[in-house]
Amino acid sequence: MSTDKPRMTSSGANHQGAFSISEGTSPDAPQNSELADTEMAAVEVHDAIESLRTPHNNISIAEQKRGAFRPWPWIITIVLALIAMLVPYWYGRDLAINHTEKLVKVLENVDPRGLALLAWITVVLTFSFVGLAVAGWHRRFSGVMALCAFGLEQFLGGFSLLKGDFWYSTYVVFHDHAIYANAVNLGIISAVVGFVAFAVVFVAILILIKRTSPLNVLTKAGPALSCYLVIELIALMVVLFGGIITTV
Repeated sequence: MSTDKPRMTSSGANHQGAFSISEGTSPDAPQNSELADTEMAAVEVHDAIESLRTPHNNISIAEQKRGAFRPWPWIITIVLALIAMLVPYWYGRDLAINHTEKLVKVLENVDPRGLALLAWITVVLTFSFVGLAVAGWHRRFSGVMALCAFGLEQFLGGFSLLKGDFWYSTYVVFHDHAIYANAVNLGIISAVVGFVAFAVVFVAILILIKRTSPLNVLTKAGPALSCYLVIELIALMVVLFGGIITTV
């Protein structure tokens, strides 16, 4: 009996020691785990912030986008548009005022309806290629074509003395041959009126028509361009076959 008692106390001591060790370490383990998770989260946030910066110049992505804007293409486009607007117009105006007889001899070989059609085409091409450039379709090609068409339209408007009451000016300069200049002016005006009518229809569709309506397809690029051309053709037909050219 004396030999069994030490064994029991020894075993009890061992269990008490193990229990005391487990009680001493268990409260610190969750704290260490939470501390490790916090440090890991801080590292991830730091890495995410650093990933928004380039390794070379330490510039954020937002700053890169702002810095990627290049004003020179816009400046060049504006300068070319001003050149296409002013130079052809004043050259055509100079022909009408200072070289009237030579200009009339050239215009006499063309039917007035043909001049109206040519002027209408230049305006329609200008608006069409501008729209295609804005939509991103071969932007450089569309921009160049728009500038060329705009320059030709300005030349036609220059020698036809285009303005609000053009029929007075054309009669003073061209006298009995004013019908040719009037036809050019009517072609340009009809195309502009057609564009305004299309813009009104397009905006009305955007505002009044629901997205689920079948008419909403007219807001897409292709159908919108087709609708624009149809309206322009109607305006052209009114000018060519409505007797306006001969009465103005």
